[in-house]
Amino acid sequence: FPHWPYLERFGKRKDRAPLTWDEEEYLSGRLRTERVLIKKQYKTAKEVKIDDPEQGWKTTEKLMRTGTPVIYRGWIMAGDHVGRPTILERRPGPSAFGPFYYQPVRVKRCHALRKEDRCQLAFYARILESIQRVLPTESAILSPDLERLTFPLADFLTEFQSILETLERIRMGEKPDLVFRKPCRDTSPWGCLCQAWAERDQDIALLSSIDVKKLRALRELGITRVQDAADMDPLQYEGWSAVLSARSLRLIHLQARSLIDHSLIVRKPFVDRSKPFEIHFDIESYPSTDTDYLFGFYLRHRETGEERSISFFAETIKDEKKMWQAFLSWLSSLPPAYTVFHYASY
Repeated sequence: FPHWPYLERFGKRKDRAPLTWDEEEYLSGRLRTERVLIKKQYKTAKEVKIDDPEQGWKTTEKLMRTGTPVIYRGWIMAGDHVGRPTILERRPGPSAFGPFYYQPVRVKRCHALRKEDRCQLAFYARILESIQRVLPTESAILSPDLERLTFPLADFLTEFQSILETLERIRMGEKPDLVFRKPCRDTSPWGCLCQAWAERDQDIALLSSIDVKKLRALRELGITRVQDAADMDPLQYEGWSAVLSARSLRLIHLQARSLIDHSLIVRKPFVDRSKPFEIHFDIESYPSTDTDYLFGFYLRHRETGEERSISFFAETIKDEKKMWQAFLSWLSSLPPAYTVFHYASY
């Protein structure tokens, strides 16, 4: 969401959706159980209980210079770049501090490393490089299950530098081209404003599932509004851009026509005839505690016409295990052949 950092710096506070404490915590990716996990993993971590960045950095620097093995919620600063990694881990190796250096670790609710996680950790690593005169070799995320998800920093630095340069231009006032996705409304506190901008100008950002590179290529071709995409001849622009294939141009054209005509265009009806029994599956979770509290199923048998729903529900966190075991028991009652439908990988 390129407008998120721009609007956090230059937007009007009245346009930012008011968020509850839970929602702000959700956006940060932090877990309510963070302290419990840290205590389990590190036992004697030294916490920096200062919320002022400059004072917190002074305290953190003293701890780093004395070789504190694990620093929890320390501050790091280099120039006007500031960070607060969940953990700073001491590692053997020469640095400005002596025969050791520090590497950043985050505790987050994720169970796989995402690009945004790598960016955050690479940012911390760059700050640490300025402080200790050595770049950490790796960094990691600790999942809610204390699984350590590591990655070598050197492999990501080129991509991160490009992202950082874009963010620096935004920080200096460069307004990025509009991008709008459903997650903008679901996640970003500025989502409603971005949607209003897109609808006001009928910007091509309203077309769904078109990535940033394709949007940029379309704008370079002079296709900036939904009407432009609806009126274009896909064959006319085939081969003009490496990121716009003939297939993607046709899909963009169909999406635009659908929006302009307020119509539903079915390209090819999907019917899975390989197995007659369908299971449509959804999961409901509470991210702040990394708890799954509902498994819901809609069952349909194509040959008999039978349709029904079943669900497994956990009233409390302690009930999650019981819910899981009931779900596993139910699985054994299913017929040998079926197809599961879910909206995403999970």
